[in-house]
Amino acid sequence: MKVAITGGTGFVGRHLAERLLEHGHEVVVLGRRGRAGRDDVPSQGTFLRVDSDDLDGLRAAFLACTAAAHCAGINRELGTQTCAAVHLEGTRDVVEAARAAGIERLVMLCPTDSPPISRLVFESWGRASTSVNHHCP
Repeated sequence: MKVAITGGTGFVGRHLAERLLEHGHEVVVLGRRGRAGRDDVPSQGTFLRVDSDDLDGLRAAFLACTAAAHCAGINRELGTQTCAAVHLEGTRDVVEAARAAGIERLVMLCPTDSPPISRLVFESWGRASTSVNHHCP
């Protein structure tokens, strides 16, 4: 199975990529623009610089994949990377791109405790999961 992983250069996404590769799957790791990124990806994985708000980039990255894991997230707001932008709007874009690309399975990971803004992070992920449930019956 070929799996796309948003937030694939982060702690969870990177470890998920490693496990999937160990089990014989192909991975396409998606990471934010401006990060070195490639250094955080196992050598057998493919790295693409695609933000979770880049709908066209997400669609293109998802085209050859059968599944996607949405691991992109933040635990603090910084500039334009707000909880609403990353968790809610980014998740909506991931869902839309996955549907357009024919992704068969979409898994969304959600942090449950991310100090110092854990309530804000948790609430934004809650709204995002409601969006996913609404768009993916």
